[in-house]
Amino acid sequence: MNEKLVKLPDPDHPISIERNPSRVVVSVAGRVIADTRNALTLREAAYSPVQYIPGDDVDFSQLERVDPPPGTLSRSGCGALQPRCRHE
Repeated sequence: MNEKLVKLPDPDHPISIERNPSRVVVSVAGRVIADTRNALTLREAAYSPVQYIPGDDVDFSQLERVDPPPGTLSRSGCGALQPRCRHE
C-alpha cells in the first residue's frame, strides 16, 4: 500500500481554520441531524472547505458508526458516522 504524503501549511499549501459566522444545518431525508451557529470552517489549499460542528449541536441518536472498507481510512483515521436507516 502506498503511504500518503502529509503536507504541512506553507505558502504553496495554505491551511486555515475560521469560525463560520453563518448558521449551519445538516439534514438528511428531511430530518435535522445538526444545527449550529458555532461551526468551524477548515480550508486547505485547493480542497473544498470542510465544516466542523461541535458535538453538542449534533443529534447522535440519528447516526450510527460504520467502519471504512478494509485497506482504507477515513480522514479521522477511524470509522465514520452515517444516518440511521428508519423503516416506517
